[in-house]
Amino acid sequence: MATLAWMDLGGSKGALLPPSRRAAKPGKAVIAMWEAISTKHQELGGKTLVRLVCCGALTNVALLLLLYPEVIGMVDLVLMGGAMGMGNTGPVAEFNIQTDPEAAKIVFESGVDITMMPLEVTHTVLVTPSVLSKLKGSSPGSPFY
Repeated sequence: MATLAWMDLGGSKGALLPPSRRAAKPGKAVIAMWEAISTKHQELGGKTLVRLVCCGALTNVALLLLLYPEVIGMVDLVLMGGAMGMGNTGPVAEFNIQTDPEAAKIVFESGVDITMMPLEVTHTVLVTPSVLSKLKGSSPGSPFY
């Protein structure tokens, strides 16, 4: 059983997810993304979109879209970024977009289907002990493994 790591994030202590059971893949992230997405898209018969969930800056997604524009017809994006009110890095700025605004521009103007979750959504999502136990008890093949 993996133990949770503790870390000081901006002055508040909190539990992080257990360490991954998988080793990092060698190579470039964008190439690995392309290979995984194109393979899954073909496994799904070439008609079902692969959902790409983005929880941070959009740098690698922008590179993916620039290097492999054909991926636009293979994916839909769900991303956490932006804010409808007060940002978390300034009065109107949200970290994931502010970190790489050029990448965000590329992604938003790419034509790919996007569902955007603003910062405020993260304030209402709770990770309960039940959710943590599902994450910690996941097995190979599970989306949380």
